[in-house]
This record gives sequence, structure tokens and C-alpha cells, in this order.
Amino acid sequence: MEEKFELATIYSQRKSFNHKAFVIAENDNLTLVSYGIKIMTVNLINKKFTKLWDSFSKTTWTHILEFSKQNNIPMSKKLWDSLGKDEQYIYES
Repeated sequence: MEEKFELATIYSQRKSFNHKAFVIAENDNLTLVSYGIKIMTVNLINKKFTKLWDSFSKTTWTHILEFSKQNNIPMSKKLWDSLGKDEQYIYES
């Protein structure tokens, strides 16, 4: 069953993302949605994420960093830029 909730600001200095960033949880997958666009999906069991959005904005990047930190994904701009759309990356947390 799918569950959708707002991305919390745990590591960001912002109070909230003002209903602009959400997480969709389904089975063992979490998908980050920013401004209505699916950005990335992480499989918590297999320790891999899939890049779903092949563009860049400063605001969405803050959503990506927050989501990554909350899920122990070692994210960097260099890593993000090195991946193509729909490309998967296996990580160790």
C-alpha cells in the first residue's frame, strides 16, 4: 500500500519545505517528489537508488540532500551529475 508524506526538515536549516517536497513509501521503496516531479527512488533493502530526474535546480537539490541524509545515502553533486536518468547506484550506508 502506498503512503505519501511531506519531507521533514531534519538536517536542513529551513523550518519546512512548504509542501513542495514529498516522499512516497511503497513496500521497500521510497520516492522523493519535488514540485510534483519524481526525483529519485531508493530501495532500502537492496541499498540502491535510481535517479529519475535528469536536471538541476537549487531548491530541488536541497530536497535531494535532505532525503539522502535521512536515508543514509552518500550523496554529492559529482555523484548526481555522473548518473544518467533511470540509472541505478548501489551504496553502502
